[in-house]
Amino acid sequence: MQPKTPTPVITLVVVLASLATAPVATGVTADAQDSRGAYSRIRCESSNNREEFCPASIAGSVRIVRQLSDTPCTSGRNWNWNSNGVRVWGGCRAEFEYRRGDSYGGGGWGGSGGWDSGGWGGSSSGGRWEQVTCQSKKDREQFCPAPIGGDVRLYRQLSDEPCRQGRNWWWNKDGVRVMDGCRAEFRYRPRRGDGSTAQGPERVVVTCQSEKDRERFCPAPIAGDVRLVRQISDTPCREGRNWTWTSTGVRVRDGCRGDFEYRKRP
Repeated sequence: MQPKTPTPVITLVVVLASLATAPVATGVTADAQDSRGAYSRIRCESSNNREEFCPASIAGSVRIVRQLSDTPCTSGRNWNWNSNGVRVWGGCRAEFEYRRGDSYGGGGWGGSGGWDSGGWGGSSSGGRWEQVTCQSKKDREQFCPAPIGGDVRLYRQLSDEPCRQGRNWWWNKDGVRVMDGCRAEFRYRPRRGDGSTAQGPERVVVTCQSEKDRERFCPAPIAGDVRLVRQISDTPCREGRNWTWTSTGVRVRDGCRGDFEYRKRP
């Protein structure tokens, strides 16, 4: 009597199990959906401490779901994001989860944050774009006022020095700030003509203090528009240098101590 041949179903199960454990390449996304809405995951890796940008259409709520590197990945120190993707450097390697959005769908450094930075979820004027030129001459810091409603992006670089968001330029609802030789033209979605945010969430204040230059994270339910309203320290608090924020709170370091106002999540 001939032995029975194993069915193809068993082979298929083995193949599927192998695929489930296969490595994911840097910048490759995986999609899913739950009660929070559509979200995706992307792997982004800084190999040999080099900077790496991993494109993704991000609406907000970016977080690490699995760290791959021995080097700790710390938001604002060796990784950040904007509406166009995730950026890592300094040896950070991880898988990130985020809420999906349409390309250039608004929010710039968006609802989840900060440098993660300077994000703003305010009222934009739809599909209209405006432009501002901002230049750091002789490596000096320069602030360029603009009525920003969201989705700021580098349009044309003017300097030989690379302009890197979160390193030598960032933004908030009042304008763009550059430093360390970054000179460029930036495009953004403007706020509504009346600048109104009356229908938005309430504004509250959180105090966050870096004692003895140590890093400190201060939890807060942030919807956007974080700004320093009172500096407590002698050390100047500069967004992107010694303080940043995400949707879950404010992070300070290197002696920055201050009161930070933000729009509260519902």
